[in-house]
Amino acid sequence: MIQAQAQLKFPSALAKNLRHRILAPSQEPFRALKERFAWDLFHVPGQYNHWRSSLLDHWGGKESAALLDALGQTGRQLLGCQHISKPWISLYQDGHYQRLHTDPKHGPFAFVLSLSDRASQFRGGETAVAKESFARAILDTRTPFEHSLHFDLHRLRIGDLLIFDGSLPHEVLPVSGSNGLEDSRLSLHGWFTSPEVMLSENTKLSLRLEKSIAQFVQDFGGRLEESGALSGYTCVELRKGRTKVLANTLREKDLQLVPIKKILASVPEGILKDFGNWIRIPLQLQSA
Repeated sequence: MIQAQAQLKFPSALAKNLRHRILAPSQEPFRALKERFAWDLFHVPGQYNHWRSSLLDHWGGKESAALLDALGQTGRQLLGCQHISKPWISLYQDGHYQRLHTDPKHGPFAFVLSLSDRASQFRGGETAVAKESFARAILDTRTPFEHSLHFDLHRLRIGDLLIFDGSLPHEVLPVSGSNGLEDSRLSLHGWFTSPEVMLSENTKLSLRLEKSIAQFVQDFGGRLEESGALSGYTCVELRKGRTKVLANTLREKDLQLVPIKKILASVPEGILKDFGNWIRIPLQLQSA
């Protein structure tokens, strides 16, 4: 189950192919190739400072298409999200950073796919994501606040995929020791979007099944509200004989994650006899 954050392995061959595609123009420094002019300096003083480029506008092709297909499949299988947002490529050189911020409205989960070579010599550049203890800690004036206690640091290299709840505070720590493209922190990032009910191939959406899904959502949502869940996202996968939580970021008033498995176990399973192999049902709550 993916909750606040998870670091996974992505097919490294796809990441390496895209990295090669991006770096190829730099191998011919005296040719004015159009891709060399694809970078925008995203500079907001004190908040953002790095190069960025649109993957689809400047780096399209079979390399990016294969990678995006695999990312989309990851979102559907692990999160119940049908699509991904238009992805960005970010390039961090000496002195570049992203300061602490949140992205609560782009999609249920954000992702960062590293394209940085494992031999790259840059220092820093870790993606820091707040732990569940962060909000409680900054409100507790009795306890000293230490960054290392309330953030997970992810030092990503090529093929490492970080999936996390974008509503949590996160940042990219300052990079040093990098000037050339090959030694820079290079990543692809965006959001998993469009959570929708998904059915296995041998399942037809009949009127009976549609009513069963609506009843399940009503029952499940009601149990969540009774539990004190305020906001967040969850996706459950129903299979004959078992129910599985794929993802959960639902939180209670004290910002603790909702005990989703316990709540799910209390929901009637009448829907299970109405479909084929599996069905994935997402549910998103937003506090008023």
